[in-house]
Amino acid sequence: MNIFYPPHSSLKTGARVVAYLRDSGGTNQEDSIDRQEAEVRRWCEQYGLILSQTFTDEAKTARAALHKRKDLLSMMLHFRSGAEEQGVVIWNYERFARNIKHGRHFLAELEALDKVVCSLTDYIPEGPERYFMQDLKLWSAEQTSVKISIDVTSGLRKMVEQYRAMPGTPPRGFRRGEPITVGTHRDGSARIVHRWEPDPELVPTVRLAFEMRARGATVKQLIAATHLYPTIGSWNTFFSNSLYIGILKYGDMVIEDYCEPIVPLDVWNKVQAVGKARSKINSDFNPRRVGSSFLLSGLTFCQDCGTPLTGYIVAEKNGTRHEYYRCFARGAKNNGCTARAIPARLFEKAIIDRIEDTALDLERLIQFQAMVNSHHRKMGDQLEGERKRLRRELTQQRKRITNLTDSIAERGRSHSLLVALDKAELIETSIRAKLEQLENNLQPPTERTPMQLSALAEEIKAILHGEDIQQKKHAIHMLTKRIVVIRKGQEVNAVLYYLPTLCVGGCAPTEIRTPVVALKGPRPGPLDDGGFFRAGEFYHPLLRPSSDFGN
Repeated sequence: MNIFYPPHSSLKTGARVVAYLRDSGGTNQEDSIDRQEAEVRRWCEQYGLILSQTFTDEAKTARAALHKRKDLLSMMLHFRSGAEEQGVVIWNYERFARNIKHGRHFLAELEALDKVVCSLTDYIPEGPERYFMQDLKLWSAEQTSVKISIDVTSGLRKMVEQYRAMPGTPPRGFRRGEPITVGTHRDGSARIVHRWEPDPELVPTVRLAFEMRARGATVKQLIAATHLYPTIGSWNTFFSNSLYIGILKYGDMVIEDYCEPIVPLDVWNKVQAVGKARSKINSDFNPRRVGSSFLLSGLTFCQDCGTPLTGYIVAEKNGTRHEYYRCFARGAKNNGCTARAIPARLFEKAIIDRIEDTALDLERLIQFQAMVNSHHRKMGDQLEGERKRLRRELTQQRKRITNLTDSIAERGRSHSLLVALDKAELIETSIRAKLEQLENNLQPPTERTPMQLSALAEEIKAILHGEDIQQKKHAIHMLTKRIVVIRKGQEVNAVLYYLPTLCVGGCAPTEIRTPVVALKGPRPGPLDDGGFFRAGEFYHPLLRPSSDFGN
């Protein structure tokens, strides 16, 4: 007996189709890739269809970000390129998408391309009601996914709260402790969980890594001395994990005495200070950027794929140098961005001209100064209430520290009291940092007269047209958040996100300090400059055809 639904009536014998297969990588193999593919091939043979190729996303959740479902995107690109296949065969709509927005998008595009979608296990009528049934299936798939996520999260949270057991692999320096039986599975087997505990064999190495970092050691030096991680990427997470001082953070849950600390608190604090300093180096003062002759290094992003643009130089035998900005992902194996290179000096000149016309325009500076003052007044009452709350917490924490210190003086240096004192001092330090930041935000903004604003703008303009490359780069980075750019033929279009409030001083609303960049294609004309509560966005054909354009 056939347990699967027949194909769409438009798929006659000999029609060519593709299959899209997916599993989430879980332990349940009932709907595994191999089984799906075997059943799809048997179904195609039964109805005389030709399965030309399969697209497979293995161990990928259907709620994952789209860029992680590479074969789904490859299949859509295959059809957009004029593929001859007439349809797509899927196991069911849950395997296709568990996000109704993504599902609708791809189904609508496939229909626009005159392709049909055949589900082996979902009944979808061919009339107009198919849209309702497709939405119902997608909605059901999304709700199932949400419910599973809630159940799993709730179960894991209960496991952590009741047993202090943690799922997954412990971080370096820890191991899974003795097994704890917390019940039975449906098949009667014991349900085993584990706490994380310090690994005696790795504790000295972890301490060495933290002590070296506290003294300013580089990651290469750490790798050579400890071999904890072979690559650079894992070290930031390692040094910021509070489990090494005995504090477990799991979601919004914090367990302050989860285990014995591996790293002394004073060493931990020094490492955090080093990390904070290094983060500034890696952003605004990266040595490569500081030494680079490209003024917009670190600010420009490709409109097509969102990847940063990097500077590169083409040198001819006669000594002539051609400098360009190029998408970092251009030609990459898994990306293949096709954005063309942009002549560097023409582009930089156009950006400087645009900054002069926008961020350094006197009327706009006066408007933004008024906005900053208004925003500061509105935020003052809210911040004042928060400051009072933090001051109360700080007073309570100081009392706790005093009580712990008195107890140590009376009873001696017991381990539990010392641990409690270290954690209390850590909390006090955190409250002080929050309070200091809050009080800085309460400082009134610098008030400048129009004449002072004009003089400041002229001073920055002089720097932008001067010969000191480092000063020019500093001025541009001070005023510019992001530049999104694309070259179409012999014309370059860009959107400049500028930060005029840095000229007028004071605390600015988040919308101005961190504007959202989400461009999907060239804009048809000038954009709104954002008034008071958006960053300035300016579309402009920055560069026109010129003999300086290369390939």
